Amino acid sequence: MLSTANIIPLNEERKEIKKRGTPGFPCNAYIGDIHNYIGGEIALHWHSELEIFMLEEGMVQIIFADHSYVLRPGEGYFVNSDVLHGIICNTDQPCRYRSVVFDRSVIAGHTGSVFDEKYVTPFVKGGSSSWVLNLRDTGSTAVISLFNAAFHACELEPEGYEFTVRDAMSKIILLLNGHKVKQAIRVETMQEQRLKQMLNWIDKHYMDKVTVEHIAGAAGICVRECQRTFVAVIQDTPIRYLIRKRIAVAADLLKSSNAANSEICAQCGFESQSYFIKQFRLIMGVTPKQYQRNAQTN
Repeated sequence: MLSTANIIPLNEERKEIKKRGTPGFPCNAYIGDIHNYIGGEIALHWHSELEIFMLEEGMVQIIFADHSYVLRPGEGYFVNSDVLHGIICNTDQPCRYRSVVFDRSVIAGHTGSVFDEKYVTPFVKGGSSSWVLNLRDTGSTAVISLFNAAFHACELEPEGYEFTVRDAMSKIILLLNGHKVKQAIRVETMQEQRLKQMLNWIDKHYMDKVTVEHIAGAAGICVRECQRTFVAVIQDTPIRYLIRKRIAVAADLLKSSNAANSEICAQCGFESQSYFIKQFRLIMGVTPKQYQRNAQTN
């Protein structure tokens, strides 16, 4: 199944809740441009499925809790289950991508099968959080070739395409398992746990009056450690992240309603309408009203 997306639906723990494929074959291929997401970024999130992402055009930064990568055309990543990650455009040019997101059952079969116990579960629980893919690495080249086969099968859906996808993804897992001696063994770091707690708190309280002390308190850390964590992972301050979150919510409201700026401003936690308009234009490139007209016209 081939789809496009411009929003990541999340639950209160920032877990993506989008359905993949069908119950019998939970796998989806996606195409799109990161610029089509609000603010030109896919916010930090996680999902239980595994994902392979390839950048076709532009330049993006892939952000994880303890590291980040800059990707150029022809490069990509494989992300393991339940790993916090996000994507930010590094250029004004189109940032087009292809990806395949699939549940572990696609290759593991039923729980307790030899595929599950011998290969998939050890990979998910003990493998690395992510792998960078580029054409300069022989192992990556093989993974990219298998990804292309799986993606085209999902795109065209010929008879028996599910076998092609399952075969390709199974071989990818074996290849990446073979590289595990070169990778850091996956452990959810304290920094990732704290960041999840702070981001979850912001998601629930962005409409309130928020200080850095509030955000730090959600993870039981001091203000300085809170600021250090945000700058290290997101390359931004806690308050700037909060503002971007509020603008993203405002943009979503503007697309779906004819509410006035003052009403949306209040719903998103801005105390000043002029400040809301200024920040919206800074992040989105247009005023709220212009964005609303463009969104509803298109």
